[in-house]
Amino acid sequence: MDTELFIGCDVSKGYADFLAVGRDAVPAEAAFRLEDTPQGHRQLKTILQGWVEQGAERLHVGVESTGGYENNWIRLVPGWADELPVRIARLNPAGVRSLRKASLTRTVTDAVSAEVIARYVLVFPEKVTWLTPGQAPGNELAAARKFHRSTATLDKQRQQLANQLEKLMYEYFPSLMVYTRRGIPRWLIALLSKYPSPESFRRAGKRRLSAIKGITMAKAEAVLGKLSAGDPQPGFLDRENIRQTARQIQHLQGLIEQRHKMLQAEYVDDRQVELLRSMPGVGLQTAVLLRIEIEEVRRFATAKKLATYFGVCPKYVESGDKKGQIRMSKQGRPEVRKALYMSGLTAIRRDESFKKLYHRYRRQGHNHYQAIGVVMHKLLRVAYGILYHQSPYDPAVDKANQRRASQKQRDKQEDQKKTQSQQKVRLNRYQNQTVTAPRSRRSVQKIKKEQSASQSSTVEECTGSPTAPQDKVYENVS
Repeated sequence: MDTELFIGCDVSKGYADFLAVGRDAVPAEAAFRLEDTPQGHRQLKTILQGWVEQGAERLHVGVESTGGYENNWIRLVPGWADELPVRIARLNPAGVRSLRKASLTRTVTDAVSAEVIARYVLVFPEKVTWLTPGQAPGNELAAARKFHRSTATLDKQRQQLANQLEKLMYEYFPSLMVYTRRGIPRWLIALLSKYPSPESFRRAGKRRLSAIKGITMAKAEAVLGKLSAGDPQPGFLDRENIRQTARQIQHLQGLIEQRHKMLQAEYVDDRQVELLRSMPGVGLQTAVLLRIEIEEVRRFATAKKLATYFGVCPKYVESGDKKGQIRMSKQGRPEVRKALYMSGLTAIRRDESFKKLYHRYRRQGHNHYQAIGVVMHKLLRVAYGILYHQSPYDPAVDKANQRRASQKQRDKQEDQKKTQSQQKVRLNRYQNQTVTAPRSRRSVQKIKKEQSASQSSTVEECTGSPTAPQDKVYENVS
């Protein structure tokens, strides 16, 4: 048996399929299936021990992420590290899926998927992050992430109900739609939960309407003034639909706020949260979210890798004649980007450095969302720095970092120009590009522009760079 085995684990609900391959990508034995039970877990340990006794010195287990079904298996393996030379990693399904497509595999079964996972661990070790016992499911931060995502699910349900209520309002309260341009306000939801028809508004009168929190006597008068005699009156079922939908929204709003307070109370005294709160625009809720999502900042080699992890990084796409565009990748977790967006809006109002950054990109022709994307990227870089060095945000340190970054960026751009020029020469070393080939109009224009720039630079090299006027030269000499 090979001294190293790469084991693929394809997890399903209630069971998992396993297949091990050696360095030569040849299966060590046929795939097998174990149930996700204590008996199945013990059997897996017995099988791993058998492979070690047969000569395997290292066991690398890869598990494809399946939304939580893989956690029971991931929780077990790190605990066996003292007895067995084994480690485990949770894999991104996108990478495994791409390898399966590249293999041109027509038949897809659980056993085939397990083999593809094993080959992925073998072929792409640089893409695999091995889990430590502290990163296994069940730790405090993992529980906090699950709690927050459950809250996010409740918020989506609340938004769905709000959309339903808005459609009902459009039909029976069209004159009140002016209040819903930025979402249905709470006072209006409370109003509809008690009075689900225009007629019930009129019967309640200004005094009862103003008793609802958020409604003043003037606002109650304005609401009644917007109603007209021609407004359609909802029937019994529609009235109950409006009333119950509004009450469900109220219930979810209260539950979401309660869960936010519970999560904040759990981490309000955390040192990392205190450091994150020193950043401009970052409140307690955002600081807690960054804390539980980043976990240990040193697992990211650079601030760029942290930004890439959350999808707050530029993505450049260029192919053929298509003009390259730079956009935010948005390939990470959307909850973090949403929180960073709101923090960015606050930061550009309260911090001079972030304000200048935002307006500089606006002056360069970028729209609001593109400029805010740059601010979000900087917020993550600052978060990386304060967590890495365990020091709060300091504007003076930030300015010094900006000066160093500017110089570094200039040096990088010069190196890129040289590299691109060398790459172009190397790419066309067998044949120069010409306009006689059956190219597109845009491609021909690009070649002519490059040739014109090349000729002008050659002329300057031959004749020398333009000198200053002679009279100014004499003036300087005298």
